[in-house]
Amino acid sequence: MVAGWWLGGWGYIRGHEKISILGACLVALSASPVLAQTAAPVVAVVSIRYSGDSTGSGYLLIDRDGKIERKNVQGAFNSPISSDQSMSRRAKVLRQTVVQLYQEGYVLKASLGHSDVDELIFVKEK
Repeated sequence: MVAGWWLGGWGYIRGHEKISILGACLVALSASPVLAQTAAPVVAVVSIRYSGDSTGSGYLLIDRDGKIERKNVQGAFNSPISSDQSMSRRAKVLRQTVVQLYQEGYVLKASLGHSDVDELIFVKEK
């Protein structure tokens, strides 16, 4: 009964309008999904590496689509409870890196911590 009413509704639409409606539906169905058309996101990973030796040195590795940049930070990783001076040095380099990435259009999406490596994951917003 319902199908008959729905199909019966086609009687009120002229022939050329029916073809137009069916054509529009076919075009919509033939289009690729939006997700399949989007490009892969541009990701930047900042790895904060601690050397673990007595010098307290460490470095940041910034990986943007396979282009790796290294920033050395001498004496900034003396121990988990570092001096104010070494913490300030570490914070300064990290802040400069984060500001640089934000200026390039990246947004922080995740942070991961391991025993000797911390990682920040940024994705470029369009």
